[in-house]
Amino acid sequence: MLAGALALLAVRSTDAAALARDALALCARSVVPALFPFFVVCSLVTKLGYTAAAGRFIAPVMRRLFGVGGSGAASLALGLIGGYPTGARAASELYLRGECSREESERLLAFCNNCGPSFILGVAGCAVFGSAEVGWFLLAVHAASALAVGLIFRLLSSRSAKTRTHTQSMQSASPSDTGKNPGFARAFVESVDSALKSSLAVCAFVVFFTVLSGLLKLPGALLPGTLELTGGVTALAQSALPLRLRLAAASWMLGFGGLAVHCQALAFILPAGLGVRNYFAGKLLQGLVAAALTALICPWG
Repeated sequence: MLAGALALLAVRSTDAAALARDALALCARSVVPALFPFFVVCSLVTKLGYTAAAGRFIAPVMRRLFGVGGSGAASLALGLIGGYPTGARAASELYLRGECSREESERLLAFCNNCGPSFILGVAGCAVFGSAEVGWFLLAVHAASALAVGLIFRLLSSRSAKTRTHTQSMQSASPSDTGKNPGFARAFVESVDSALKSSLAVCAFVVFFTVLSGLLKLPGALLPGTLELTGGVTALAQSALPLRLRLAAASWMLGFGGLAVHCQALAFILPAGLGVRNYFAGKLLQGLVAAALTALICPWG
């Protein structure tokens, strides 16, 4: 497989370079401006202890609905607002800081890493389907499917209904990760630095999978969408399928995310030492729930 990839890159090096340039332009135009500020805010929220403070008020609701502590609300909110992979980053940071147990963090990963409103409304809604109304419909379905996955994982859990807010046995971490919160100046500098590194990592995956998808020239929209979300969704604009089926396909891709998105999430999940089973199961389930929900309630033919 690797030999075939090397041969393909060698034979079509000019095409690969052009695709990489397009992907870098996309990163500069859309990816970095959309993600970098959210990465900074996400890190600041956790470093300054705001998640723990807010978690005390919302903990009963989060425990009852999703079986996680109140701090998990930050991961859910940031994931829905900031887009991929902000939710995965937030859940991983909460675990590293000791604000969520391993069980809670891995459950959060199942439903808190979501596509952002800017992509769904701007790209999927307006650019692909030419309708802001369609964009809002897809966004509502996406959010509903994420919450549904959280509820399903809570119901299927064989653990105790009362989940710990704070972990009792933590993996080894530096004192600054689990101790006193740093001052704002230090937290801000560290947040900007980590946000820059995270943004570059995300861009690297976008470039790689854009080149791979472009060179393979996979047919249709669903196959490209399993590799790279943007290419799969935009391919629906040329599809001859009925609108209802195209919207269901879009919901599937937005919910599942694609391999490029998963690699972006794994860049935060694996270094934190968290398991990935819940994450992959949750994304697969969310895609299926979103597609089914869209097909059932879509108001367009």
